[in-house]
Amino acid sequence: MGRQVTIRPMKRLLVIALLVPGCAELKDLVLKPTLHVEGAHVAGLTLDEVNLLVDLGIDNPNSFGLSVAGIDFALSLDGRPFLDGKTTSAIRIAAASKSTVPVAVGVPVPKIFKTLVHLADANEAPYKIEGGITLNAKALGDVRLPFSHEGKLPIPHLPKLSIGGLHVEKLSLRSAQIKLSLGVTNPNVFPLSKLGGTLKLSLNGTQVGDVEASLRPRPGHLPVD
Repeated sequence: MGRQVTIRPMKRLLVIALLVPGCAELKDLVLKPTLHVEGAHVAGLTLDEVNLLVDLGIDNPNSFGLSVAGIDFALSLDGRPFLDGKTTSAIRIAAASKSTVPVAVGVPVPKIFKTLVHLADANEAPYKIEGGITLNAKALGDVRLPFSHEGKLPIPHLPKLSIGGLHVEKLSLRSAQIKLSLGVTNPNVFPLSKLGGTLKLSLNGTQVGDVEASLRPRPGHLPVD
Protein backbone atom coordinates (compact mmCIF):
# COMPACT_ATOMS: atom_id res chain seq x y z
CA MET A 1 0.00 0.00 0.00
CA GLY A 2 1.39 3.44 -0.98
CA ARG A 3 2.28 5.96 1.61
CA GLN A 4 0.00 9.02 1.83
CA VAL A 5 1.83 12.34 1.89
CA THR A 6 0.15 15.35 3.50
CA ILE A 7 1.27 18.84 2.52
CA ARG A 8 0.83 21.35 5.29
CA PRO A 9 -0.49 24.87 4.58
CA MET A 10 2.97 26.49 4.68
CA LYS A 11 4.38 23.89 2.30
CA ARG A 12 1.42 24.37 -0.07
CA LEU A 13 2.27 28.05 -0.31
CA LEU A 14 5.86 27.14 -1.09
CA VAL A 15 4.82 24.78 -3.90
CA ILE A 16 2.56 27.44 -5.44
CA ALA A 17 5.33 30.03 -5.18
CA LEU A 18 7.66 27.70 -7.09
CA LEU A 19 5.12 26.99 -9.83
CA VAL A 20 3.94 30.56 -10.53
CA PRO A 21 7.33 31.92 -11.66
CA GLY A 22 7.64 28.95 -14.02
CA CYS A 23 4.30 29.79 -15.66
CA ALA A 24 5.24 33.46 -15.94
CA GLU A 25 8.54 32.57 -17.60
CA LEU A 26 6.72 30.27 -20.03
CA LYS A 27 4.36 33.06 -21.10
CA ASP A 28 7.31 35.43 -21.50
CA LEU A 29 8.75 33.02 -24.07
CA VAL A 30 5.62 33.33 -26.26
CA LEU A 31 5.66 36.10 -28.88
CA LYS A 32 2.32 37.51 -29.97
CA PRO A 33 1.54 36.79 -33.62
CA THR A 34 0.69 39.72 -35.90
CA LEU A 35 -2.07 40.17 -38.48
CA HIS A 36 -2.52 42.39 -41.51
CA VAL A 37 -5.13 42.47 -44.30
CA GLU A 38 -3.44 41.41 -47.54
CA GLY A 39 -6.39 42.37 -49.71
CA ALA A 40 -9.99 41.67 -50.69
CA HIS A 41 -11.72 40.70 -53.90
CA VAL A 42 -15.02 39.36 -55.22
CA ALA A 43 -14.50 35.61 -55.59
CA GLY A 44 -17.92 34.98 -57.12
CA LEU A 45 -20.85 37.06 -58.27
CA THR A 46 -24.39 36.21 -59.32
CA LEU A 47 -27.68 38.05 -59.34
CA ASP A 48 -28.44 36.44 -55.97
CA GLU A 49 -25.19 36.77 -54.05
CA VAL A 50 -21.87 38.59 -53.96
CA ASN A 51 -19.07 36.45 -52.53
CA LEU A 52 -16.50 38.65 -50.81
CA LEU A 53 -13.14 37.12 -49.91
CA VAL A 54 -10.81 38.86 -47.45
CA ASP A 55 -7.25 37.52 -47.14
CA LEU A 56 -5.65 37.82 -43.70
CA GLY A 57 -1.90 37.50 -43.37
CA ILE A 58 -0.74 35.89 -40.11
CA ASP A 59 2.89 36.04 -38.97
CA ASN A 60 3.82 33.49 -36.29
CA PRO A 61 7.24 34.32 -34.76
CA ASN A 62 7.15 31.44 -32.26
CA SER A 63 8.99 28.14 -32.35
CA PHE A 64 5.69 26.22 -32.28
CA GLY A 65 2.68 26.12 -34.59
CA LEU A 66 -0.70 27.80 -34.07
CA SER A 67 -4.14 26.57 -35.12
CA VAL A 68 -7.12 28.72 -36.10
CA ALA A 69 -9.83 28.26 -33.47
CA GLY A 70 -12.42 30.54 -35.09
CA ILE A 71 -13.16 33.69 -37.08
CA ASP A 72 -15.83 36.28 -36.33
CA PHE A 73 -16.88 39.20 -38.54
CA ALA A 74 -19.41 42.02 -38.91
CA LEU A 75 -20.16 43.63 -42.28
CA SER A 76 -21.69 47.07 -42.74
CA LEU A 77 -22.91 48.57 -46.03
CA ASP A 78 -23.10 52.29 -46.61
CA GLY A 79 -22.38 52.87 -42.91
CA ARG A 80 -25.20 50.62 -41.68
CA PRO A 81 -24.89 47.18 -40.02
CA PHE A 82 -25.81 44.51 -42.58
CA LEU A 83 -24.78 41.04 -41.38
CA ASP A 84 -22.45 39.26 -39.00
CA GLY A 85 -21.34 35.71 -38.42
CA LYS A 86 -18.75 33.22 -37.28
CA THR A 87 -16.80 30.63 -39.21
CA THR A 88 -14.11 28.04 -38.68
CA SER A 89 -10.97 27.18 -40.58
CA ALA A 90 -8.69 24.13 -40.63
CA ILE A 91 -5.65 26.24 -41.50
CA ARG A 92 -2.62 25.86 -39.24
CA ILE A 93 0.15 28.46 -39.03
CA ALA A 94 3.48 26.69 -38.87
CA ALA A 95 6.28 27.70 -36.53
CA ALA A 96 8.30 30.77 -37.54
CA SER A 97 6.31 31.30 -40.73
CA LYS A 98 3.62 33.37 -42.42
CA SER A 99 0.29 32.07 -43.68
CA THR A 100 -2.76 33.49 -45.45
CA VAL A 101 -6.18 32.81 -43.93
CA PRO A 102 -9.11 33.57 -46.28
CA VAL A 103 -12.39 34.84 -44.83
CA ALA A 104 -15.34 34.23 -47.16
CA VAL A 105 -18.53 36.28 -46.73
CA GLY A 106 -21.65 35.71 -48.81
CA VAL A 107 -23.63 38.95 -49.28
CA PRO A 108 -27.27 38.24 -50.33
CA VAL A 109 -28.35 40.70 -53.02
CA PRO A 110 -32.14 40.53 -52.29
CA LYS A 111 -31.40 41.58 -48.70
CA ILE A 112 -29.57 44.66 -49.97
CA PHE A 113 -32.64 45.85 -51.87
CA LYS A 114 -34.95 44.94 -48.98
CA THR A 115 -33.06 46.64 -46.14
CA LEU A 116 -31.17 49.36 -48.02
CA VAL A 117 -33.80 50.69 -50.43
CA HIS A 118 -31.75 53.77 -51.29
CA LEU A 119 -29.17 51.52 -52.98
CA ALA A 120 -31.70 50.12 -55.49
CA ASP A 121 -30.19 52.09 -58.39
CA ALA A 122 -26.58 52.10 -57.20
CA ASN A 123 -23.87 50.11 -58.98
CA GLU A 124 -21.74 49.78 -55.85
CA ALA A 125 -21.82 50.51 -52.14
CA PRO A 126 -19.09 51.29 -49.60
CA TYR A 127 -18.52 48.49 -47.13
CA LYS A 128 -16.56 47.89 -43.96
CA ILE A 129 -15.76 44.50 -42.49
CA GLU A 130 -14.48 44.15 -38.94
CA GLY A 131 -13.75 41.08 -36.90
CA GLY A 132 -11.11 38.90 -35.37
CA ILE A 133 -9.30 35.63 -35.82
CA THR A 134 -8.74 33.47 -32.75
CA LEU A 135 -5.56 31.41 -32.65
CA ASN A 136 -4.96 28.53 -30.27
CA ALA A 137 -1.52 28.36 -28.67
CA LYS A 138 -1.99 24.98 -27.00
CA ALA A 139 -1.71 25.17 -23.19
CA LEU A 140 -1.32 28.95 -23.25
CA GLY A 141 -4.92 29.44 -24.39
CA ASP A 142 -6.49 31.45 -27.22
CA VAL A 143 -5.24 34.70 -28.73
CA ARG A 144 -7.65 36.92 -30.72
CA LEU A 145 -6.22 39.23 -33.38
CA PRO A 146 -8.62 41.95 -34.66
CA PHE A 147 -8.85 43.09 -38.29
CA SER A 148 -10.66 45.77 -40.28
CA HIS A 149 -10.96 46.55 -43.99
CA GLU A 150 -12.95 49.00 -46.12
CA GLY A 151 -13.78 49.07 -49.80
CA LYS A 152 -16.58 49.17 -52.36
CA LEU A 153 -18.89 46.26 -53.11
CA PRO A 154 -20.56 45.84 -56.53
CA ILE A 155 -24.35 45.56 -56.53
CA PRO A 156 -25.80 43.32 -59.28
CA HIS A 157 -28.87 44.38 -61.29
CA LEU A 158 -31.10 42.32 -63.55
CA PRO A 159 -30.09 42.40 -67.23
CA LYS A 160 -32.48 43.53 -69.93
CA LEU A 161 -33.58 41.04 -72.60
CA SER A 162 -34.73 41.75 -76.14
CA ILE A 163 -35.72 39.41 -78.97
CA GLY A 164 -33.38 39.83 -81.90
CA GLY A 165 -35.14 37.40 -84.21
CA LEU A 166 -37.03 34.12 -84.57
CA HIS A 167 -36.31 31.57 -87.27
CA VAL A 168 -38.03 28.23 -87.97
CA GLU A 169 -35.29 25.72 -88.80
CA LYS A 170 -37.33 22.49 -88.97
CA LEU A 171 -41.06 21.98 -89.32
CA SER A 172 -43.18 18.85 -89.41
CA LEU A 173 -46.70 17.78 -88.54
CA ARG A 174 -45.51 16.65 -85.10
CA SER A 175 -42.93 19.26 -84.07
CA ALA A 176 -41.09 22.42 -84.94
CA GLN A 177 -37.50 23.45 -84.27
CA ILE A 178 -37.20 27.19 -83.72
CA LYS A 179 -34.07 29.27 -83.32
CA LEU A 180 -34.53 32.31 -81.12
CA SER A 181 -31.94 35.08 -80.93
CA LEU A 182 -31.85 37.06 -77.69
CA GLY A 183 -30.15 40.34 -77.02
CA VAL A 184 -28.84 40.79 -73.48
CA THR A 185 -28.02 44.22 -72.09
CA ASN A 186 -25.97 44.15 -68.90
CA PRO A 187 -26.50 47.36 -66.86
CA ASN A 188 -23.77 46.41 -64.39
CA VAL A 189 -20.19 47.68 -64.26
CA PHE A 190 -18.97 44.07 -64.06
CA PRO A 191 -19.51 40.96 -66.22
CA LEU A 192 -22.18 38.49 -65.20
CA SER A 193 -20.76 35.09 -64.28
CA LYS A 194 -23.93 33.18 -65.16
CA LEU A 195 -27.32 33.94 -66.66
CA GLY A 196 -30.04 31.42 -67.46
CA GLY A 197 -33.73 30.77 -67.39
CA THR A 198 -36.76 29.30 -69.12
CA LEU A 199 -38.75 31.14 -71.77
CA LYS A 200 -42.34 30.12 -72.49
CA LEU A 201 -43.42 30.05 -76.15
CA SER A 202 -47.08 30.76 -76.97
CA LEU A 203 -49.01 30.79 -80.26
CA ASN A 204 -52.35 32.60 -80.37
CA GLY A 205 -52.43 32.69 -76.57
CA THR A 206 -51.74 28.96 -76.17
CA GLN A 207 -48.49 27.76 -74.63
CA VAL A 208 -46.78 25.36 -77.00
CA GLY A 209 -43.36 24.85 -75.41
CA ASP A 210 -40.48 25.98 -73.26
CA VAL A 211 -37.11 27.30 -74.31
CA GLU A 212 -34.05 26.85 -72.10
CA ALA A 213 -31.64 29.78 -72.34
CA SER A 214 -28.21 30.12 -70.78
CA LEU A 215 -25.34 32.57 -70.98
CA ARG A 216 -21.91 31.89 -69.53
CA PRO A 217 -19.48 34.76 -70.08
CA ARG A 218 -15.79 34.15 -69.59
CA PRO A 219 -15.04 34.13 -65.83
CA GLY A 220 -12.84 36.90 -64.50
CA HIS A 221 -11.23 38.23 -61.36
CA LEU A 222 -12.88 41.37 -60.05
CA PRO A 223 -10.72 43.30 -57.55
CA VAL A 224 -12.28 45.38 -54.82
CA ASP A 225 -10.57 48.55 -53.60
